[in-house]
Amino acid sequence: MNKAIRQHASASFAVGFTPIPFADGPILLANQGTMIRRIMKQYDLENDFESIQMMVGALGAGTLISNLGRYLVGQLAKFIPGAGSVINGSVATAITVSLGFTVSEISYRIAKQKLQGKDVSTFIKDLTSQDEVKELFNDFLKKEMKSKK
Repeated sequence: MNKAIRQHASASFAVGFTPIPFADGPILLANQGTMIRRIMKQYDLENDFESIQMMVGALGAGTLISNLGRYLVGQLAKFIPGAGSVINGSVATAITVSLGFTVSEISYRIAKQKLQGKDVSTFIKDLTSQDEVKELFNDFLKKEMKSKK
């Protein structure tokens, strides 16, 4: 799983390295969507619409807005030749890695519940109500950003 996440993170860095401000957003989203599908396929969840919805919805608007801020800073930094692209590439990589590890961890937990014959929908509701997915993402993001320093 780590290999797939790192492959998509490398692609995010390359896309984030694009010197044209705001040109990389749609490509990054497509890359991250493909990564999520690959991860969920590994856990045999690719056809589980409820799980996919939960993965995206559980991160919530606050997390997405927070990361949008990081993204915008990276995009504005592109106006500084050279350094701006490196900053944006690093931010894109950190967000992609964090998203990948979060999706992998939650997919693992959902697959484990399914194998044990437990009610997955109740498990998913509990995860989202406790903000556990957001916390996981934020923890992975902090670790990844720290490793970039």
